[in-house]
Amino acid sequence: PGAERIKVYTADREVVIGEKSTMGRGGMGSKIYAARVAAQGGVNCAIANGIDVRNISRVFRGEDIGTLFPPEDFPSSKHQHWLAFSAQPSGVVGLSQDAVKRLRDHKHDQEEDVFNIRLIDITKCDGQFPAKSTVSILDQLGKEIGRAQLQANSQEIQETIAVGNAKEISFHNSRLVAKAADIVIMH
Repeated sequence: PGAERIKVYTADREVVIGEKSTMGRGGMGSKIYAARVAAQGGVNCAIANGIDVRNISRVFRGEDIGTLFPPEDFPSSKHQHWLAFSAQPSGVVGLSQDAVKRLRDHKHDQEEDVFNIRLIDITKCDGQFPAKSTVSILDQLGKEIGRAQLQANSQEIQETIAVGNAKEISFHNSRLVAKAADIVIMH
């Protein structure tokens, strides 16, 4: 009741999920998550009312029913797919505005010299984690934009932030902490 149908889901759309139904198998959040995984694997996916089994045929005929999750061009490797959907983040890092823009602008070509994260790019670090941990990547507004497997531990990152890593580039803070293969940008 009161819900508005979304014909085509896009990742940038804000969706408010209500209470779990007593008739269904899991909440809408888990359905959306599963549909996004399928779409990001490169296939069409739809969520439709399952009480009327004829809806399955209607979806396959292309009728305007339910919500379509069109295929997305993402991610490019099994490792990046694991980072996006299976790895549990051990912490959170916030990136500078320039770093976020650089990653978003190059998420499809993933050139090694620009699609990376350096210590100097990190402006915030929450959690305690060892090197080679998966972390959530946040933009300046605190919104998760992706995930990365970092080659630096949280203590090293926090110490670099504490001494003001953004003031000037040094040998230490320009160190690469995530290369293209270890980064996935989801939004």
